[in-house]
Amino acid sequence: MGRIKIVLLGAALFLAACPAKAWWKFVINPWAIGQVEANTAAVTLIENDHNSKLSQIQDKQKKIAQFTATMATIKEVSLLSLQNVSGFGEESKMYKEILSTLATMPKDFAITMKYLTKGNVKNYLICMDEIMGLVYDVKHCTNTFKNVVTNGKVSFPKKQLPSATNFGKDKNDGENLLDRWTRWSLANQILSDLKEIQYKIHAIAYMCQYCNSMSNLIFAVDVDSWLSFFTAKNAVDGLISDWEGLGS
Repeated sequence: MGRIKIVLLGAALFLAACPAKAWWKFVINPWAIGQVEANTAAVTLIENDHNSKLSQIQDKQKKIAQFTATMATIKEVSLLSLQNVSGFGEESKMYKEILSTLATMPKDFAITMKYLTKGNVKNYLICMDEIMGLVYDVKHCTNTFKNVVTNGKVSFPKKQLPSATNFGKDKNDGENLLDRWTRWSLANQILSDLKEIQYKIHAIAYMCQYCNSMSNLIFAVDVDSWLSFFTAKNAVDGLISDWEGLGS
């Protein structure tokens, strides 16, 4: 009996030690494969869209950073252009000359109107028309100069007399942050216009003061010729007076 148990136990150990053969079974499900492919494609699309949005966000952030840096640079340059740095002393001198010329304008116009109203001027209407145009030009120069020094809107109206149809309708280029070179150029033009206006108002004053038939004729032809005529006449009279003074 004991021998049988030993034999059975040995047989069991032998069978347990023998390698077991494994079996695999492949199951192909077309629906499952299609679903997996669809899920993979959906995940890929979602990832691509997400990456695209991230790229767009990064591009926008770069553009915003560049825009911010550019605006900061423009602001800094604009502030530097408004400073009174060395090398621009001529601009300050020009501003002083403009203010000095504008300060003499009321007196010049008052003297001219005095001679015009008291004298027997035959070309009275021509003089009044010319004076009105000069007043309008002075007003334009004053407004432009104010806008230049305040760095605001600069208008460039057509040079014409105001009327019921065109008064106040000026051409302008909108708001400008003027740089120093532009302000200097505009100030130079303003000063040139003011000097020309001053020259004309003095010519009218001389005409009204020394009015006669010959002066009316010359003035009607050309104001510059009229002024040259009286300038030469005064110079000749001065030479004659000096010569006569030598004889006495």
